[in-house]
Amino acid sequence: MGTRRTLLIRIWIVGALLALTLLALGFAIVMANDESIKFNTLTYELGTRLADAGLATGFAAVIGLLVWLFQQEQADARQRVDAASQQLAAKNQWLRDFAIQVTDTYGDVKQARRRLQWDVDRAAGTITTKVYDEQMTAISIAQSRFEALRAMADTNLVSTERRPSIVDPLREIDVALSGLISERKSGRLHISQPEVPLSSWAKLQAFVAESDDHDQFTGLLGFSNVRGPYKGLYDAIVAELRDEPTPRPATATAK
Repeated sequence: MGTRRTLLIRIWIVGALLALTLLALGFAIVMANDESIKFNTLTYELGTRLADAGLATGFAAVIGLLVWLFQQEQADARQRVDAASQQLAAKNQWLRDFAIQVTDTYGDVKQARRRLQWDVDRAAGTITTKVYDEQMTAISIAQSRFEALRAMADTNLVSTERRPSIVDPLREIDVALSGLISERKSGRLHISQPEVPLSSWAKLQAFVAESDDHDQFTGLLGFSNVRGPYKGLYDAIVAELRDEPTPRPATATAK
């Protein structure tokens, strides 16, 4: 708004100076055609000086306006570059913070899985109820965080064209962890012993299977339902930070 007002004021001033220049030129033309005004007289000298001053003033005004317009365009260009740089820096900082939260939450899920695996009695095919409850609580918290991260990615600084490559893996992780939580809720009332058989918890059995990709007994995909989307998500965040083409999403395949 200030720049526009300044431009209008400058145009008005230049217009006034040009009007004076035209007036001086008109006076010079009249003087040249008036035979009563003789060469080297005071009137003639005043007229020529007035015409010269008018031309110089008009020329200087036009040049000054053009120089100012050029400088203003350069200043506007610098402001646009600075604004774009600040926006890019803010987006990259948000993505770095976002990546840290994603990595930390994924680490919590891995740690919970590892503790579940440590507690599994492979020979008896059982797991301690107390450990199961504790680690499922940790997984439930992680699932809530992934859900919140998905909402953040869907509404914040992620570019529109890359948004699916970040939001979709978070949705896949959310679905995988929600399946474990739903299984726990559906069978929670049946847990009355210190240990429970893994055969009662098909999704848990696949989740803690020795192979990350597949449980030979349940036929379900296990931890790869989390690990695969996480890898694709991390690659997408790195590509966004480097402004690279969107990587193809990772897919989990059964072995």
